[in-house]
Amino acid sequence: MPRTNIWVDGVNSAVAGWIELQANPDAIPINCDLGKSVHEDNHRFISDVERWYGKPILRIKSERYASIDEVFEQRQYLSGVAGAPCTGEMKFAPRMDYQLPSDMHLWGYTADKTDAKRFDRMLSTYPLLRQRAPLIELGMTKKDTHAFLAQHGVKRP
Repeated sequence: MPRTNIWVDGVNSAVAGWIELQANPDAIPINCDLGKSVHEDNHRFISDVERWYGKPILRIKSERYASIDEVFEQRQYLSGVAGAPCTGEMKFAPRMDYQLPSDMHLWGYTADKTDAKRFDRMLSTYPLLRQRAPLIELGMTKKDTHAFLAQHGVKRP
């Protein structure tokens, strides 16, 4: 049976995850753990979301790098037109190691114009990846997700 992976990182994806879990309790919330590269409050937030979901969030991480700084030190490149190597090494590579071809991926893109365009780029860049953006489907904006989170008593990072 195909898995549904909910990629949880911030407010938008946390709300998308909660909505999906109401309809599909077998969905798997996942966080790409960036370790010490993110503020400790981000880790608090993921733990709070986990309690809100009433379900563990699977934490995956790079097998090669412990931090964004390590990626930068080795690659000597932070970001540019080709993107940020730390995203590739710390988020994309662990996801590729985890995912199966039959998986459905849920992202926290919102109905805001810029976010919707980013999701359109994801769809065109990865046409074989089964993916959805529940917040776009529901017409929810970033403002809506922040209000939704606050209504559910979860403090944003």
